[in-house]
Amino acid sequence: MTTTKKRIKIAVTEDTLEKLDWLLQEEQRKTKKRVYACHVLERLVQQEYKIRKAFR
Repeated sequence: MTTTKKRIKIAVTEDTLEKLDWLLQEEQRKTKKRVYACHVLERLVQQEYKIRKAFR
C-alpha cells in the first residue's frame, strides 16, 4: 500500500546528521515513547517559523 504523504529528500552534511542524532537521543531520554527524526525536524521548523513570524 502506498502513502499519499509527500516525502522530501534533503541533503545534509555529516556534522548536521550527528547533531540531529544527538537531538534524537536527548528527546528519547525525556520520554518513554519512540522518537522519530521527522518529529524532531517538525518541532525545529515550527519553532523557527514562530520566531521569524514574531520578529517580522
